[in-house]
Amino acid sequence: MILWLGALLFTLRMGYLFLIDKPFFPYVCVVVIAAILGSLLYVAGGLSTFRGHSELWVFEISWFFLANKYAITLFVLAAMAYLFGSNLFSGDISKAVIFILAFSVTSGSLIGSLSASSFMQKYGISATY
Repeated sequence: MILWLGALLFTLRMGYLFLIDKPFFPYVCVVVIAAILGSLLYVAGGLSTFRGHSELWVFEISWFFLANKYAITLFVLAAMAYLFGSNLFSGDISKAVIFILAFSVTSGSLIGSLSASSFMQKYGISATY
């Protein structure tokens, strides 16, 4: 969880440096809303895989979000593109896509992990130890 929190702080810094000199209404709003929607879709999609279960290991949902190899790979690729791909990804659209992907994965992993117990209570899923 600490690594994802550090990744989220790095992503917020990335987004701040990218969006600081852009106009608010047409550009910043669209990018931020797309990033938040991507995060919510990632959480909803991840949690929907556990909806039909009657019991789960107590940390199964948290591990699903925190140790997801596809999410880790996507964040590492986005961070590498941001850090080392300045010649290749110099356009505003490519930088926006990198930020949206990184923010969606990092915030979605944290939100999904932290909302696991409430999800289990809402759907009547019992926790096994």
